[in-house]
Amino acid sequence: MTRYRDRSDAEIASNFEQLCDDVLTQIGDQLYALTEEHVPLDEEIKDAMSCDEPLYDDWDVVRYMGEVGCPICRRGDTIFVGDLTPPCTGGGCNIRSESCVRLGGEYIGSFHTHPVNGTTPSPADIETSIRDGEEIMCIGGNVGGKSQITCYTAKLLPRRRGIAVSIRGSYYPNFEDLVPDGQIKFYRETPPPTPGEVLEALLPNEDEIRHLIADSYHIGVDDEEMTELVEEFINTLKRGEIPDEYLEYYDYDQPSDGFEDTIDIYLRENSKKLEERYHEFLKRDLFLCKL
Repeated sequence: MTRYRDRSDAEIASNFEQLCDDVLTQIGDQLYALTEEHVPLDEEIKDAMSCDEPLYDDWDVVRYMGEVGCPICRRGDTIFVGDLTPPCTGGGCNIRSESCVRLGGEYIGSFHTHPVNGTTPSPADIETSIRDGEEIMCIGGNVGGKSQITCYTAKLLPRRRGIAVSIRGSYYPNFEDLVPDGQIKFYRETPPPTPGEVLEALLPNEDEIRHLIADSYHIGVDDEEMTELVEEFINTLKRGEIPDEYLEYYDYDQPSDGFEDTIDIYLRENSKKLEERYHEFLKRDLFLCKL
């Protein structure tokens, strides 16, 4: 999808406008259902804000701060969603882009939820979308106490640079006149790599695959079953799944203490004001539409 960087801003805007209409018409109800199911209401967030200690229990962290996501796929004129990533935290959750191909389509964008502070993309969201050549990135959240989905696409210059940056050293301005309603402290974990990332890293080096399989099954690297096990390992990655052998070898199946994070919370009118200012700022680098 790097060809998208060769289009003019006028072409990007025209394509994006049509794509927003198609997404709203064909999968809008699904995306709103995911938003309403997984984005906590203001009253729930107030409960988390009232906690004296950081949220540590996995269930609590996912309940209040978990995101879900899925790829947006296209097959001809049909727009559909790929596999849903379960609620998770940690530098953004992995989108299972490979599932578009498995389902007979192409990967054109993504959807994910934000548990707090509206639908504004993080700098990492923007950079990931540009890097992956997405035609559309949609985010579902709570704005002013109501569910909202906003979709974005990068303009030509950020696509050519490969990143959206600010000369001040940080991307978003600090709106000091907007005082947060409170804070939530919680422990977040770093998510495992995507199947595509694992495949790209390991496919040229079959020896490493053999060693982690041998370690998992307690067999030799030249065992007669190894060829079949390596083939299944690679096919599992191509299906968009992480093999159990990989997760066990790198201890992704072990619980992690993660690291403590703190996020300012804006509710009701404050969340609307924050969203409006962010969106006005974003217009220099992105086109956007509200579904």
